[in-house]
Amino acid sequence: MSSLQRQFEKFHQNIKLERFKENNKLREKRDIILDKLRNRIKIVFEDMDEAVPAWDWFNQGSYEMGTGIKPLNGGDYDIDIGVYFELDVDKYKDPVEVKQWVCKALDGHTNSVDIKEPCVRVEYSVGGEPKYHVDLAIYGYEEGIILSDTYQLARGKLNFIMDK
Repeated sequence: MSSLQRQFEKFHQNIKLERFKENNKLREKRDIILDKLRNRIKIVFEDMDEAVPAWDWFNQGSYEMGTGIKPLNGGDYDIDIGVYFELDVDKYKDPVEVKQWVCKALDGHTNSVDIKEPCVRVEYSVGGEPKYHVDLAIYGYEEGIILSDTYQLARGKLNFIMDK
């Protein structure tokens, strides 16, 4: 009788992302997007005649946990990052508004920058086929309460009303 553990290990080797091969490309895409956001978010707020709120980012999801797998049937690779803004959540009651800042700042970077319900997605395509995407989960937190459990996820998409 063959070992189930050996079969699982072989299966895992076949599906797991190589930390330095596929992940290097994902990190590269993440870093490009964060540089664009750093530079262009200022313009978004200048247009609104407001100061840019403090913000930062962190890795999250399978990339952060080291549990990413190769996409099936030629699907696209992904990386998830959290972007959190220090803001008055009473002033910005519509979470989509906060996501729109990010979407406007990244607009035109690729052919596809979209607001999804849980994130802003930046998609990279090769030959018209999706190859990589970066999901930016957008969070807000009250001034002075950073790195606590009071983050609020900006959940919602354009023209979509969520039931409470």
